[in-house]
Amino acid sequence: MNARPPHALDHEVLLLFSDDKDIVEHVAQMLEPAHRQALRLGRADEVVQLFGELEPGVLLYAFSRLELAERTHLDLYRNSERVFDVLHETVVLCEGGEVHDAWALCRRGIFDDYVVVRPLHDPHRLDMALRHALARLAYRRGSPSQGELRRLGEEIAALHRGLREALGRRGRLDERQAALLDGLQRRVREEGARLLEALQRDDRPTADGLLRRFAEEALPREVARVSAGIGEAVASWSGTLEAELEAHAPAVARLAEVASRARPAVLLVEDSEMDAEVVTAVLEEAGCRVMRCWDGASALSRLAEEPADLVLLDEGLPDLSGLDVLRRIRASGRLAELPVVMLTGRAEKEVVEGAIAAGASDFIRKPPARDLLLSRLQALLGRS
Repeated sequence: MNARPPHALDHEVLLLFSDDKDIVEHVAQMLEPAHRQALRLGRADEVVQLFGELEPGVLLYAFSRLELAERTHLDLYRNSERVFDVLHETVVLCEGGEVHDAWALCRRGIFDDYVVVRPLHDPHRLDMALRHALARLAYRRGSPSQGELRRLGEEIAALHRGLREALGRRGRLDERQAALLDGLQRRVREEGARLLEALQRDDRPTADGLLRRFAEEALPREVARVSAGIGEAVASWSGTLEAELEAHAPAVARLAEVASRARPAVLLVEDSEMDAEVVTAVLEEAGCRVMRCWDGASALSRLAEEPADLVLLDEGLPDLSGLDVLRRIRASGRLAELPVVMLTGRAEKEVVEGAIAAGASDFIRKPPARDLLLSRLQALLGRS
């Protein structure tokens, strides 16, 4: 993946929607020159049109009321045909009294981030939020968009239908082959009956003539006819099959490419900032996409909303214990087979046995050694 640096803005558009010119001027003054040059402006009623035309990397919402920002963004998702095909990040700007509501909207996944601009306590906060948004966007560009996956899925479904039809034609081909072979068998049986009749009459000259004509003329002619018929049928069938495969070869190649660079998602449930930073560095080195939760409840909520390929679960969490979280995961039919590795600062026998009994896939003592963690990831994710 050739990801751009987090601050690169060579082809990115920052699209700002607002209902207040004063707010727009205020926001523009807060931006560094590179971000200001990439900024484009729009009204709420232009959100669908401008999104389709500009394909922005970051959407900024700076309305006089937070509810207007939410409404505008939801209108985009309801009415735009491009919104799921264009990778983008969203940042909502709010007042100090709207902080809790802005945080709740981000937690629900409506927006990706929020920045308090009224009152303005940190003039650099918006630029930093944009840098973070662009960094996330650069990482996400390594994965296929939902629209691309949908198109690939449609191509594979069409290929499946074509192969199924080809197999149906193969059944008809087998019937044609059987008919040709039956005809050959019938001709051999008829000639054999005439030869046997001549031999029974002790008519040696007739028998010799029948045998010679059959061996030198009739049999080769029948075999050639059957071979030609079978060859023609096989060529027709294989040609159709080859054309079907060739038509979908680009989609199959693209799917293989997507699979080769797909990044496994790892949910890290860890309330220690220091331990989380160590583990996150190793996970990102291994090419994983890291999702972070600080407690058991948020981890269970995150798993319900977004699939993960593996969970690294701290034993000691501030709300639920790691074992309680693990038991709930194992009790879920959808997550029962999800690999879960327990992280703990303790190595007592009863701790290890308790984790294994609760369904842990593996057990690593904190702080985990880099090589050990990489080897466990490779074993559980099947990656080299």
